[in-house]
Amino acid sequence: MPPSYFLQMPLHLITLVLVELDCIQSLGSAILSHSSVYAAFKEYPKTVIYRILLKQIPRELRSYAIIAHNTSWGGHRSPHELRRYIRHALRCTRGLSTDEADLCLWRSLERLHFSPAVASSLSKTHMLVEHFTQRYLADTLPIAARDLFRGWEKSPTNARRPSDDEVYRVRRALYRFQIYCNLVCIEHKDKQYRNLVRPFFIRWSPWVNEQLACIHDYLEGVLSQAFDEVAAHDILWGASSVDWVSRGRNNTYKQAYLLYGLPFLYKIDHAKDYDERLGLLDSHGPVCIIQGLAADLKSIAIPPHGPMWILELEQWRTEDFVVLAREEGDGPDGLQSGPFNTWWYAHMDVIALHSVLLPENWRLRRCGYVMWDAPSSVEETEDDEISFFERRLRRIQRTGRRGLSEPEGAREEMERSWAERTGVLRRGGHGYWAHGDLSKVV
Repeated sequence: MPPSYFLQMPLHLITLVLVELDCIQSLGSAILSHSSVYAAFKEYPKTVIYRILLKQIPRELRSYAIIAHNTSWGGHRSPHELRRYIRHALRCTRGLSTDEADLCLWRSLERLHFSPAVASSLSKTHMLVEHFTQRYLADTLPIAARDLFRGWEKSPTNARRPSDDEVYRVRRALYRFQIYCNLVCIEHKDKQYRNLVRPFFIRWSPWVNEQLACIHDYLEGVLSQAFDEVAAHDILWGASSVDWVSRGRNNTYKQAYLLYGLPFLYKIDHAKDYDERLGLLDSHGPVCIIQGLAADLKSIAIPPHGPMWILELEQWRTEDFVVLAREEGDGPDGLQSGPFNTWWYAHMDVIALHSVLLPENWRLRRCGYVMWDAPSSVEETEDDEISFFERRLRRIQRTGRRGLSEPEGAREEMERSWAERTGVLRRGGHGYWAHGDLSKVV
């Protein structure tokens, strides 16, 4: 259809085209393209915004999308309002019918006055979640196939198509990461926002919190590709003794940068060169904090303590595990799920209090071990498959323990570079430093 014919159509017919757009950002471009398109949007703004978001955001994630907006700095909610809101909103929507889930989205948008800015925020956040979901699956499924699960490596692509539940777990963990960043972001001057973190964590079972730990480790790796290069070569960063060797909660610099959330990590992930990466990092720091996601996962991701929490998990009775399940938020990850069984095998000889972000399980988290469906349970899987899986899991844990220590000489080399760059700075030098090569120093 020639463009002129399209623009001469009645406004309600143009609206039918607008609601098929894939995101709110595309809508913005469309309504700026011609006055007729803008007029059609103004005639039915609620319908257009609602239908686009309805298509873009899966129904089981819509509550998380709304929470992500309402916890953002732009949400302008008081700590008391957020506490009450999170308590009521964090319920799993996977059990809702399509009509019920659609109605929940409509009511949420009504409370937010169907603001185009809010719709854009919801759409943009989901685009970021989707970007990192696809990146995570592409990077992690082949590792899981190779290292953890028998049979997956037989695929010609060394991976298989992830199930709907597996994709949901990754998306949910990414939304939870962003919500956490919103709650404790550096812009929040009121420390009461941090008090919301504990109730935020304990609404999920330990193995679902371990999924968030997997995402933490993965995103730390995304950040490290840029951070390590800048920290190892920039003269000012070296003179400031910025550490790039330490990992997890031991590196408070990286923990701070992670708090800037998915929008910042997306920019870092797409930075084209060293100068662009340096500019992005410098525009946000360098900063240093006391506590970030890694420390919070270790200290508050477990429900309130009781006598059982000081026992190893293999000493728990079957009925004891019921206290771990969380009706709000666990979704497909109940006591019969693959994530629960995989988590249990990995921690059966571990005190329950230490069953999230265990340092020696870093290689298991690199596999995304609690994200996947298989093996689902002992009853549904042949004994030889379970024993094979346990052997692989234990082997990965053993190599993970050996890999906990820093690479030999890495810290000494880092400290020597700090000293050299401090000397260069004192002589008035700035810019890019490399050992034995000062050609880029200005």
